[in-house]
Amino acid sequence: MFNKLKKYFLPFLVMIVILSLTIIGYLPDGKLRVKALDIGQGDSFLIISPTGNQILIDGGPNAKVLEGLGKYLPSYDKKIELLILTHPQADHMAGLIEVLKRYEVEKVLTINVSYQSALFREFVKLLKEKKIEVISAQLGQVIELGGGAKFIVVYPEKDLNGRLVSDKEVNDLSINGKLVFGNFSIFFTADGEKKEELALMHSNLNLKSDILKIAHHGSKTSSHIGFLKSVNPQLAIISAGRDNKFGHPHQTVLDNLASLGIKVLRTDILGDINLISNGETFSVE
Repeated sequence: MFNKLKKYFLPFLVMIVILSLTIIGYLPDGKLRVKALDIGQGDSFLIISPTGNQILIDGGPNAKVLEGLGKYLPSYDKKIELLILTHPQADHMAGLIEVLKRYEVEKVLTINVSYQSALFREFVKLLKEKKIEVISAQLGQVIELGGGAKFIVVYPEKDLNGRLVSDKEVNDLSINGKLVFGNFSIFFTADGEKKEELALMHSNLNLKSDILKIAHHGSKTSSHIGFLKSVNPQLAIISAGRDNKFGHPHQTVLDNLASLGIKVLRTDILGDINLISNGETFSVE
């Protein structure tokens, strides 16, 4: 009888221990985690606040973002407290369609524009169907993420009032923001080019950050030397696809970063990039 009980009980006990350790691994520990997801030629960043809130900035060009979320979020937690769409181009937005279908998204922060694409129309339709709260991005908004972490919108300067925007101008209207936790900060750009960078440089805002997410996947139309000096990061992260047809990141950008002694991490070389901070220092996991 004992041997029979042992035969069935022991695997059950092992399963319970494994499940318990898995759950413990996801419990908040007061630290901020940021993950640059390797989703190809696009942007997608997962932020896990010190209290465990889950924030997703952009979703990349396809459903590969779901792999990243499945890797870093517990299977039992399908809630994303904040989704940030920096601008409605496919390489930032396409993956969010599947995220909206499969996850419970509490709030969306994005620019208040009209944009002519079937993908954007589907995105807006899903927001309405699911009755998700939409926040229009504008300068000075401070969104508390939990545990002292916050996202501060530094661009665009004002609500764009739903105006129709073209492919050419939407890049320079995309959301820029600072993720701040204690004395640690990351400056998140999107696809802004020289016009947006100049506006930020002349805004009298404190752009200084420990880490800079390089704009437009390392395109030569962004990351001008003056802007890099204004942010003055220790580390730059470039999100780009392997062997992409655009040649991102451009050598000019890499040279600018090297000339300032800024270390570079790239998703096209390293895959996912995992950062962790206690509010004072940060490390790459």
